[in-house]
Amino acid sequence: MPWHAKVTGAYSRDSTEAIENAQMIYGTLYAQGWTVNAVSGMLGNMGAESGYNPWRWQSDKVGVSTGSPWTNKGYGFVQFTPAGKYIDAAAAKAFPGYGPNFSDKVGLVSDGYAQILFVNQYADYYTTDAYPLSFADFKVSKESPGYLARAWLYNYERPEDPGATEEQRAKNANYWYQILSGEEPPPDPGPGPEPPGSKRKMPIWMMCRRWY
Repeated sequence: MPWHAKVTGAYSRDSTEAIENAQMIYGTLYAQGWTVNAVSGMLGNMGAESGYNPWRWQSDKVGVSTGSPWTNKGYGFVQFTPAGKYIDAAAAKAFPGYGPNFSDKVGLVSDGYAQILFVNQYADYYTTDAYPLSFADFKVSKESPGYLARAWLYNYERPEDPGATEEQRAKNANYWYQILSGEEPPPDPGPGPEPPGSKRKMPIWMMCRRWY
């Protein structure tokens, strides 16, 4: 089964490309000890982040290989921000399949594989009061896909307005659980408890993942 990638745009979650990419992601992470619940939680977020397209650049503004024009742009399945967080580190560590796509240098469709290996080893995932799972615990969790989608949203993705897409990410996670496991997803307990006075807003230092 091949990886799928294109220069711009998303794949709909029911497309052959998205489903085959998701199956490849699951196979890669299952071998690293992830549960189908955890993979589904991450995939639930990918719809909003990249549309399951490993070559996706933030706002579809494709970066150039010289680097500086894309230091503040997201890239890839999970929208590494800045893109150099993955591109520079992956190049140095020679991840199998590594080959980001640029406007002046065609990438490898297998870059999706390198990205997933990188996430497994180097995700800048931080626990929150509402979702106290450590990254190690997240990987092996059997909590509901919806809960794990929210955990990934708040502990890893950390967009400026997480609440805007929270429910859709949880629904996407349930969809992927059904696709990958062939079973109905466990009941979703809903959003985690809000820290006192938080109104589910992220600390400024965590929001900065998207801004620097």
